[in-house]
Amino acid sequence: MGASGAPDGSSNLPRATIRFSIKKRSVNYADALKRYATNRAEILSAVTSVGTFFEGIGVLVKRRLISMDLVDDLFGTMILHTWEKFKPLVKGRREQEETTETLQWFEYLYNEMLKRKQQTTKIG
Repeated sequence: MGASGAPDGSSNLPRATIRFSIKKRSVNYADALKRYATNRAEILSAVTSVGTFFEGIGVLVKRRLISMDLVDDLFGTMILHTWEKFKPLVKGRREQEETTETLQWFEYLYNEMLKRKQQTTKIG
């Protein structure tokens, strides 16, 4: 168990989100590996923690076990901003691993949230 009583690693989720999100510019996979070479393990850990969290939320949305209303209330544009930061890294990882499955449900969640925000903008 982590310090917060959550399973190991999950107590670092807020810190990982903040640490990764404060980076101002988007990067591609190769640039990220070079730029963050000195703390590569920490960056990859942050991406994994945050990505896996939103991956789980994406599965819950896809299976209709949680509503997009609730997800939007809880996370709103954080999903959009986080995926946009992660996208170049995920694309690079997918190419490296020759798979499209890496964080596919996080991407699904992003697309669903984007549709929702676009519909809200058209209505409002």
